Amino acid sequence: MGVKGYMAVATRWWWTLVAATLVAAVAAYLVASQTTPTYAAEVKLLVGPISADADTLRAATQIANTYAELATSTPVLQRAADSSNSSDAPTDLRERVHATASEVTRIVTIRAEANDPELAARLANDVAAAVDEVVSVGNIGPEGRIRVVDAAVPVADPVAPRVAFIVALAAMAGFIGAVVLVMLVEHLSDAITDPGELERLSGLPMLAKVIVPRHRSQAQPPFVVAALGPSPGNTSYHLLTTRLVARDERFPRALLVTGLTRDDPSAEVSATLAATAAAYSARVAWIDVSGSEQLQGWLVRPASQPAMGAVATPLVFEDASATDLQGVREILRRLLEQADSIIVNAPASADSPAALTWASACERHLFVVEVRHATRLGLRHEIESLQSAGAQTAGLVLAQRSRSAGSGSVERALAKKVDTVGSREASDAAPPRR
Repeated sequence: MGVKGYMAVATRWWWTLVAATLVAAVAAYLVASQTTPTYAAEVKLLVGPISADADTLRAATQIANTYAELATSTPVLQRAADSSNSSDAPTDLRERVHATASEVTRIVTIRAEANDPELAARLANDVAAAVDEVVSVGNIGPEGRIRVVDAAVPVADPVAPRVAFIVALAAMAGFIGAVVLVMLVEHLSDAITDPGELERLSGLPMLAKVIVPRHRSQAQPPFVVAALGPSPGNTSYHLLTTRLVARDERFPRALLVTGLTRDDPSAEVSATLAATAAAYSARVAWIDVSGSEQLQGWLVRPASQPAMGAVATPLVFEDASATDLQGVREILRRLLEQADSIIVNAPASADSPAALTWASACERHLFVVEVRHATRLGLRHEIESLQSAGAQTAGLVLAQRSRSAGSGSVERALAKKVDTVGSREASDAAPPRR
């Protein structure tokens, strides 16, 4: 999967990634906010004199390390507990008291933690005083004497929990977990989610990417709803028309258009393609064989006024047998007497075996696919079925539903426009009678 594939996955699952990140961050914030805060205070002790001969300073450095270890010993911690009237045992205090010694400065730092800043400062100072009491027993030289450099004072800011850090870490963990889950679902799913994967699995070129209306009115023929096709601004359908012409140096005489599923907008795409081809001064017969009862079709031709685009006149099929290959070929032959090209919309072969009959009779075939509806198994089955019927597939058309909320009013206006023009010019085009 390339960069575009990952971007497509992120686009489809963005709400999951965002939700997982927010939930993890909020949960971490609630937990961290309810945790009892921990405060810390430090006292600094200088071991030995400020200045002396080298031997004295060297001995003071070694003694500083001893005092740091002594600060967390049981006798010292017990003295500190007695001084502060604390009931905590030395073992409990040892988890809250830490001491370090610097070999350069001979400074011993005693750090104490508590749930209250006042208690933390008092505990640190009591431990320092206990160390001084223990080491003051007996005669000690100047190298062993200690003095308080900085006494511990209460610090209002807690050292734990670090709410901002915990929230950021939890948000990152939630995002990474969501990414792993999404990639696992994508890997285990049979759905094709990447146009590049669609081309790779089918072995067919992507001829165009087109936009189709989100909703189609069932009261109007698909090609009325798709009448945006003849618009000069709709470059996708003009590009598709050009590429079909470039393949055989002419537009296919009979082109079958199918989808991979019943939800794919093959009717809208094929009808708009017919209207686009008609804009090039061609007469195109558009047939819909997706219905179970009878054939439906329109003869699409340029309007007398170029600004009006294309005009659709209904076709009438009498005694038309579309149940066998011979009957289908006869229908195509008669239509080609009055049309330059024929575009046939048919359902996927899995939904209608009749699609295979039309695939055998048509010169070329075109796949219309919405990536979110395509599956690997369905694509493989459809390609094998059409190949067994002798279909010559020209390529793929990737369809995307329009996100425009106002498409319904546009479609009604176009339907009214085509109906008006069609009724005015219907006398100029006699429908073929079969």
